[in-house]
Amino acid sequence: MVSILSLKDITNAPLTAYSDGNIFISNNFENIEHDGNTVKNEVSVIALCLKGKGTVQINDRTYSYQAKDMIFISPNSLFKPINTSEDIKVRLLSFDAKELIHKIVYTNDLWKKVSFIRANPICKLSDYQYNV
Repeated sequence: MVSILSLKDITNAPLTAYSDGNIFISNNFENIEHDGNTVKNEVSVIALCLKGKGTVQINDRTYSYQAKDMIFISPNSLFKPINTSEDIKVRLLSFDAKELIHKIVYTNDLWKKVSFIRANPICKLSDYQYNV
């Protein structure tokens, strides 16, 4: 079973740090319950793993992540959380891609960058990047 995730679905979620209808931020996303089903998101998601580790399936590929990893899930992706360690700590930013599209500065290699992020959704941050 696939469920659809839109920004309005999570706007009033518990542990919401900020939400204005276009942007959703949670400082404690790991405590939000999920049913383990595959989700098709209508929003862009950026998650930062602060502590612990986990596994997620994005568009039929399985990825592992750990502390200091950033996870990018683009709109219209299928994702499913597989497992997480008990000490998991995740921060989440989600935003309406339709709103963002009006603010993007287009460059010759924009689609190349978007394609790279879709193919490589886990980014391992350096200590400096993580601290910034």
